[in-house]
Amino acid sequence: MTLSGVMVYSNQASSNGGGGIYVFAGKLTLMGNTTIGGEVPAEQNKAPFGGGLYVNGGTVSVSGGLIGGNVTTSTSGGGIYVKTGKLTLDGAAVNGNTASGLGGGIFINGGTVKATNASIYNNQALSASGGGIYVYGGSLTMTGKCLLTENKAPNGSGGGMMIAKGKVTISGGSIAENSSGVCGGGIYNSAGTLTIQNNVWIKSNTTKIQGGGMYLEIGSTTTFVGNVLAGNIGCQIGGDAAKTGPGVYQQTVGGKQAIINGWPVAVIDKCDPRGQPVPGP
Repeated sequence: MTLSGVMVYSNQASSNGGGGIYVFAGKLTLMGNTTIGGEVPAEQNKAPFGGGLYVNGGTVSVSGGLIGGNVTTSTSGGGIYVKTGKLTLDGAAVNGNTASGLGGGIFINGGTVKATNASIYNNQALSASGGGIYVYGGSLTMTGKCLLTENKAPNGSGGGMMIAKGKVTISGGSIAENSSGVCGGGIYNSAGTLTIQNNVWIKSNTTKIQGGGMYLEIGSTTTFVGNVLAGNIGCQIGGDAAKTGPGVYQQTVGGKQAIINGWPVAVIDKCDPRGQPVPGP
């Protein structure tokens, strides 16, 4: 099925996912100026999870358009919830969605998600983590000029992105001006595998405790390939602010620490558990 230039708004699922659209199998293409959601409360799509779009199998392609202003009534994935299947976002915007739980913009429980030149902007996870994106499993690839900006997790970690498990690759683009109430203003990597490459800008993210730019927990693996440009000062990534470990906070406990590979040359400084700057190799 192909939908072009349509609006899907003011819908509600009371006991399942996909307030706007539920995809179980087959192929769905959304193109043109297709909009799922709306800018005012009366136009919001609502569901317990996956307020705008729920992908539970099949293949979904979103080219351009907006998934915005959707909400979850109880759990995760304000804009999009991906359980299985494949989702492609090409030049699409996932903006202004709200989850009562995890993943204000997108919650990835499994499957494969690829975003190219997409915008994940101004989403919010109200009571938990992953203001923009929460990755619990599966894989996420972000390429081109993707923007992960101004997302919020006021009562959790990972304002821009929370990686609980799964595999994430970010190639190019910007992670900026996200905020969290606990740790990892830009990204919090708990137990996932993260690769950042090809001049990703990580800047002006904030958190109240540790890791304004990134918080890397024991059990996670993070690899930098090429340069991550940010104009850092001391242990900061582009002015990312936190009480301790303002730039990249690498958790270290009892001789164990989060795994970091391939520090960029003269760009990022890492921090020890006390938040003191330790130059990266």
